[in-house]
Amino acid sequence: MTEIYCSEGVRLPDPPTCPVCGVLLDGTAALSSRDTKGRPIVPTTGDITVCMYCASMLVFDTPSRLRLPTTAELQTVHPQVREFLSHLVVAAQELSGQSKSKPS
Repeated sequence: MTEIYCSEGVRLPDPPTCPVCGVLLDGTAALSSRDTKGRPIVPTTGDITVCMYCASMLVFDTPSRLRLPTTAELQTVHPQVREFLSHLVVAAQELSGQSKSKPS
């Protein structure tokens, strides 16, 4: 099993807006299969993220522009990273009140 590390969060110098909900996304943290020792990592073209406002999975087209991912891009994501991203989507849904789960 590959370990997945999370970098320190970083404020983006030229923040993109979510193409789904239009919210300005001014911060990010990176997932990596190598230990980043908490160092900030700025996103690059092709990196995948989740909008924590609308729970959409997105791709950095450039470090300052986001778009929806293609099916082919999602299929190339490491299975453990894909699972982690799925958990982030669920967390974002719960935070935004979009959760489909029934209250206990």
